[in-house]
Order: sequence, then structure tokens, then C-alpha cells
Amino acid sequence: AAEAASGAAAGAKTKKKKTTTKKRPRGEAEAGEEGAKAAEAPSGLPKAGSLRLHLLTALCAGLSDRSAIVGWVGQRASGRFGEGSASRGDAVTTLGKEKSMRVPLWRQEGALYALTAAGREAARRGGIPLGGQRKRQKKGE
Repeated sequence: AAEAASGAAAGAKTKKKKTTTKKRPRGEAEAGEEGAKAAEAPSGLPKAGSLRLHLLTALCAGLSDRSAIVGWVGQRASGRFGEGSASRGDAVTTLGKEKSMRVPLWRQEGALYALTAAGREAARRGGIPLGGQRKRQKKGE
């Protein structure tokens, strides 16, 4: 009991130092961030073979419904939804999380998705043909 009490007292004496990270000026990237940006295609396309690129391609093909997009990607993604790889749930999650990307390539309205201007531009630069995409008119136009 005396050893436990002395151990607790020793633990109370040692405080962890609070570490703070130095903020860097806006626009200044760390070396690791530059490497991550380089992995993405210069045209703004997601990495080759990525689930996000397959989803972008499905949207460029004119699909807008979640189940149609996920089904299309599952058929064309080289067994990507097979054992030991991405699941249908991963595709749905990736579709939904696009809004939190720095430059979203599509937007979501319920179970429907549409390319953003950045998505159309990335597709154009990457040579992905746009088929079936229509500009959506806003109410009152």
C-alpha cells in the first residue's frame, strides 16, 4: 500500500508539458502536403483508379441517382466491390462526403447527385467525356 501511495505521489508530481503547434501563414504548405497534392492529377482529377474517380466518371456519363451511380461503378471498377476491397457502402460514403472536400466535384440533393462547375472542368481537363449532364435551372428562371 505504501508503494502504491508513493507511486501515485510521484505521478502527481510529473505533469505533461502542453505542446502547441506553431500556426503557419495561410497558403504555406508543409512538405507532406505538397506530396499529397502531387499524387492528384494536375487537372484536378482524383487519383487514377480511385473510387472517387470512378464516381466522377459515372456522373460524367450522365448518371444522377445514387443506386445507378453505385451500380455503374461496381460493374466497371474491376471488381472494386469484391472481397478485400471497397464496398457498396464505401461508394455511398464517398458520394456523401464530397461536400466536405476542398473543391467538391459534385453536389448532393437527397439521393441525387450533379457535377459542380469544378467537376465539369476537372472532367474536361482529364479527357472524361460529359454525356447526359444538363444545367439545372434554379426556381424562377
